[in-house]
Amino acid sequence: MADAEKNAVEWRLNELDELWEAFTAKPAARLLRWVADEDTRQIIDVFLELHRTHPAGIRDVFVPFEVPFRDETTYAVDLIRAWKTWFEGIKDDLIEIPLDPTWRVPAPKSGEPGYANVARVMASFQKHHKGAQRNLAVALVPSEIGDPAGWCRWLQGLVKSELPADVRVLVVDFAEAQSLAPLAAAEPARVLTQTPKFDVGEVYRELAAEGGGSGPGVIFRKHYVGMLTASKSQDFASAEKSGKSALAVASAEKWPDLQVAAQMGLAVIFASANRPAEAMAGYRAAVTFADAVPPENPAGKLLAVQTRMAVAGALFAEKKYAEA
Repeated sequence: MADAEKNAVEWRLNELDELWEAFTAKPAARLLRWVADEDTRQIIDVFLELHRTHPAGIRDVFVPFEVPFRDETTYAVDLIRAWKTWFEGIKDDLIEIPLDPTWRVPAPKSGEPGYANVARVMASFQKHHKGAQRNLAVALVPSEIGDPAGWCRWLQGLVKSELPADVRVLVVDFAEAQSLAPLAAAEPARVLTQTPKFDVGEVYRELAAEGGGSGPGVIFRKHYVGMLTASKSQDFASAEKSGKSALAVASAEKWPDLQVAAQMGLAVIFASANRPAEAMAGYRAAVTFADAVPPENPAGKLLAVQTRMAVAGALFAEKKYAEA
């Protein structure tokens, strides 16, 4: 894609590509620490999903894991179990590429710390598929970190293990807390810190300006972007107005997947504005829209799960545990 054709999101993703390349150019480095605020973490999530499902632009294979970090004694076991599940899920894809699908997760060595066993799994996978990619990029982005100090110690053990130069690790540190600052200070050669920064509101505005043209799709996009931008600024009245306009367009055009997007946005706005009953009604309406997505649309099943998870989360917040 020519640079002139890149949209606002692609420009930001390209910046992350360049930061990653700068990291991999350092032979001694093993772990890249991105210090990011909430806006930037959203772009990083897109970056990881893009390179997981549609590798492009970077000659490395990205494998992200969101396994929660509860403590130092259980994380390696949970992570290796997730790795096995992930590999079982891609075996058929490897055959089609074609690549050898016979790799097996190495058995853990008794008495060794968990991070050493994880390092062995990473190195073994990369060695088995050497030539299919330049580097193996393992993104460790726990959905929950129960012990920030333990997470820092565990990562320090990992980067001091026998990781080969073509195995690299990516982590995201919360800009508000920076719990991994001691790791960066203790391992200046093995750990590189970068601080990408993006304004999601600005991205939304640029996307809306780039759209051009006319028709219901353009009108929906402008209302939807308006909802996101106003919500980010906590202008909930304007956000609700834009969201309802986007929902009206999607409903008129019978676009159930976009009805889900608009309705979920409205539900989040209601929740943020402390209107729980309307938020719950919005999440339940989103479930109905998700169930109306045609079977041939591959996004339908994912939307069905996401909307039901949203309902469950709202029920949990209301302490309706059994129903959740």
